Amino acid sequence: MPPKKPKANKTTSPFLPNIIRRPRLYKLLNHGRHYSVSWLTGPAGSGKTTLVADFLQTHKLDHIWYRLNEQDNDFSVFYSNLDRALQRIRIKSKRKTPPIVMTFGMRPLEFARRFFEAFCRRIDTSFYLVLDNYQVLNRESLFHGLLKEGIQRLTPGIRIIVISREDPPKTFSTLLANNQLRLMDNPEDLAFTLDETGSLIRRETNKSWPKEFISEIHAKTGGWVTGLVLIAKGLFVLKEEFPRIKEIPLTRIYDYFAAELFDRSEAEVRDLLLKTALLPRIVPEIASELTCHAQAGQLLNGLFKHHYFIERYGTAPVTYQFHPLFRDFLLAQTHKILPQREIENLQSRAAALFKERGLIDEAMVLYRQARQFRAMVDIIMTHSGDMIRRSRYKSVAEWIELLPEPTICRNPWLNYWLGFGYKFENPLKSKKHFHLAFNQFKKIHSREGMLISWSGAVDAVNMGWHGFREHDLFLKWFDQNIRIKDSFPSPEIEAYFLCSALMALLVRRPQHPDLEPWIERVLSLSDKSTDPFLPVLIRFTVIMIWLYKQTHRDRIELIRTELNHRAEQQGSDFFKCWAAYMEVLSFFWRDLPAEQVKETVAGTVFLTQKADIHFLDEYVFAVGVISSLMLGEYSEAQRYLAFFENSLKHHKRYEVVSLYYHMKTLYHLEKGEMEAALEIGQRSQEAAGHSGFILGQIRSRLGFAGVLIASKMFAEAGRCVALARKQAKKYGSPVLEYQAELFRADLLLRQGRKNHGLHCLRRALTFGKQHDLIRFIWWWNREILTHICVSALENDIQPHFVRRILQSYGLSSVASRTDRNDARQPIEIETLGQFRLIINGRALESRKKAKVVQLEMLKLLIALGPEPVSIEKIKTILWPDQNAARAASVFSSTLNRLRTLLESKEAIRLRNREIDLDPRYYDSDVRLFEHLLAQAGTSDPGGRLPLLEKAVTVYKGRFLENEPERSWIIEKQEELKTAYLSAVMELGAAYESRHKPDRALEIYKQALIFEPAEEALYGRLMGLELKLKKNADALKTYLRCKKTLQTVLGLLPSEEMQSLYRRLSNADPSRKKPPEKSDT
Repeated sequence: MPPKKPKANKTTSPFLPNIIRRPRLYKLLNHGRHYSVSWLTGPAGSGKTTLVADFLQTHKLDHIWYRLNEQDNDFSVFYSNLDRALQRIRIKSKRKTPPIVMTFGMRPLEFARRFFEAFCRRIDTSFYLVLDNYQVLNRESLFHGLLKEGIQRLTPGIRIIVISREDPPKTFSTLLANNQLRLMDNPEDLAFTLDETGSLIRRETNKSWPKEFISEIHAKTGGWVTGLVLIAKGLFVLKEEFPRIKEIPLTRIYDYFAAELFDRSEAEVRDLLLKTALLPRIVPEIASELTCHAQAGQLLNGLFKHHYFIERYGTAPVTYQFHPLFRDFLLAQTHKILPQREIENLQSRAAALFKERGLIDEAMVLYRQARQFRAMVDIIMTHSGDMIRRSRYKSVAEWIELLPEPTICRNPWLNYWLGFGYKFENPLKSKKHFHLAFNQFKKIHSREGMLISWSGAVDAVNMGWHGFREHDLFLKWFDQNIRIKDSFPSPEIEAYFLCSALMALLVRRPQHPDLEPWIERVLSLSDKSTDPFLPVLIRFTVIMIWLYKQTHRDRIELIRTELNHRAEQQGSDFFKCWAAYMEVLSFFWRDLPAEQVKETVAGTVFLTQKADIHFLDEYVFAVGVISSLMLGEYSEAQRYLAFFENSLKHHKRYEVVSLYYHMKTLYHLEKGEMEAALEIGQRSQEAAGHSGFILGQIRSRLGFAGVLIASKMFAEAGRCVALARKQAKKYGSPVLEYQAELFRADLLLRQGRKNHGLHCLRRALTFGKQHDLIRFIWWWNREILTHICVSALENDIQPHFVRRILQSYGLSSVASRTDRNDARQPIEIETLGQFRLIINGRALESRKKAKVVQLEMLKLLIALGPEPVSIEKIKTILWPDQNAARAASVFSSTLNRLRTLLESKEAIRLRNREIDLDPRYYDSDVRLFEHLLAQAGTSDPGGRLPLLEKAVTVYKGRFLENEPERSWIIEKQEELKTAYLSAVMELGAAYESRHKPDRALEIYKQALIFEPAEEALYGRLMGLELKLKKNADALKTYLRCKKTLQTVLGLLPSEEMQSLYRRLSNADPSRKKPPEKSDT
């Protein structure tokens, strides 16, 4: 049988049925133990009493529960009841204390002091006094002052918890200020969380419910406990297994509100509640005018302070909102009490008041409820343009959809603005409304309307990326009706229209004869509008076209710089994101190191996620994949592929899907996973075919051709390359034509058709040089690129241009093979900066534990080489704690595994108890660096500088700089660093003496990237900047030097550097500072 609920009296603890435990709130109560009083306040039915009772019961804490009522305004009643409760409970005490009796003439304050002192003497343990329903006491009652006096007499270990619907009276302000009283008034703390809501509903109904249904209930109740319980009981009435939230009867909740709040309120308050319930949010000024209650603001504030299911927001102006369930109750009462005509009149008046104050969203909701559709259309026509400029697309769509369907269908402007409202959220729906608007404008011969709705429909197709073949119909109208010399209604309409047209031409007719003239025309409109977004849109459109065609690289760079400048001026996240997107895409025309590109991608992902702007995220992820593959970081490439895949869950657009599969194809190809690369490459082609994006189809076809070439499926590869080459020529994309020609040359060379292959290679590289095509677009594969470049260098085909390509992709070591006339080595080892091992063109993942020991031996051989090293030295360094027999065994097994890892037994030579790497089978950046410096040391002055220049280029950071510090690594780091700095200083001095200061500056700055704590470099750079009268740059150099030295070494710059800085500061009065204290 269920436990019987005990009969309640003033000092009986509440009966706890089967409740939901809330440990997170126990912590809140526990954290307040150093306060004398914890004041818990919240609205009726929010679970305050249950929470405190459960806390005390769970932690088995001694307590008295005192339920206050109006009689307790007389402190003697409170004293008597509390004293009787103390007599009944068992509490450890050192001695019994007789009760305090209030004698004749004793003042109440004196009695309160004595009573609480005696109360504390009776208790010799941790103890809680709970005062429940404190809100029933009069705000002016003497009780508050007497209780405050008693609280100040409490001894440590005795605490009071007050439960109330109201905040503490002013009497307790001193206790708040002195940290004796803690106010716990955050409604979000008491509200049930989503998980707690689910647990409660399941417990009350003895049934599981879908998460979506629980979420709807939680949103409807705001986590209000009593509301949840009453809704759960209402679920028993319904027959449906999974009802909708609107079907749940709320009668019990309405009865609760009526009994607890509404029926007890005064008539003036009830009238205010009924009328303000009609408002989406309550502005006191509007409430006063609407209800004719001059004191409406004060009444609302009073309701808020009494936790009357109303929330207050903001400070200037203050607004209020009812709890959703309480508002539903009030609206039901309003419709029961007031006539419908009066309600609609109130709604119309309220809408006008909101409109006057510029609160358009609220006005629209109220006009809709009052069925004032003409007023709604007036607002839409007046404000939609401004809302769109502020990126409030969704609000515009919500406004228009409040109108009846026939009203929308008859008005072309409503269809136009509705198309804009769905432009980014639902491109298919957006296109439908733009198309309707276009046809309606066409019927009334509105050229302006036709132009803007045509532009919107084209943009919707572009945003959807589903199938660009739909553009063919739009472009047919464009060719028939628009001429290069036509005039437009305004520069803004012309610019937006042309941007849409140019993007349609890019994806369907990139070879259009008027493409370039239209580009020049739209660029001329960049600064002819007050719309801040328009210049960004124009520049972005032009860059995308030139990017895919890889033309006008110098102008692209200029536009990118202008875009960055404009983003800085505007300062908004929207413009910053567009500028960041362009920075990422500049990877394809700027020779940026892969590390820098990867950092830019990471920064852009962070910025766009923070700003919640995701127009071009997929392109960013694609560049992240390519830059990671260039660095051999497969796990990073996989991470960006995961980001890419996640974005496809929201919109499976053909072009984006095709690009995703294309990137995944490159990933598997780079890892040598040919079966997966073939399968996914085929999918990329299929998706590209569905998209209708011609240049995207060529991109995917060439990516698949690369897989076929690597798989030695030469016949199929030949057909694929031939088709891609034909399309690239036809549609006017030099970069894709160039890639197709290179693939053709590579294919012929692999088939053994050397003469024909070299002829094609020479033609392709000559074409690439003429168009300055250093970077390929949306493609990377180390093995194919290396094979092409090595073939060119070995046959002296455009060697300088090929070296630029290799340097751009971080493959400078490939060129060194030809410089030394060595055969092509199958093993490449990079140790300057980040460690990388490339075997037969494939980068090796070095993070698996099984490979750590073998790679440690390889790194040691590089550090101690290139001369042979004794086996004993290797064993001593790597296994110092092993005995001789064990060390010999480990050495032998490690050597065998390393040879297996390198796929070459001959690569490591073991002779006369010495070991080294055979130079015929490997190449390393350290070996190349030292080789170039050695050559420079024996060269005449004329040949010395070019060799030093090459050596400096090879140095990409300290030797194994990311490895844990070990003595042999540190020794090699210092050796190479000294040689590098010497070469940098010599090169810089030579360029200074030859009157090439810009090149010297570049060398010093590049060196500081790799050796940021070298004061001598700062000195050289600062001295040169002073010679060039770049005082501001010299000051920045000094401050950077100071910050770096303090951070890295804990030192200040030398006295010589500080002296230079003081001279500069004295020359600029605005920068004068007191002398710096040097370290001792």
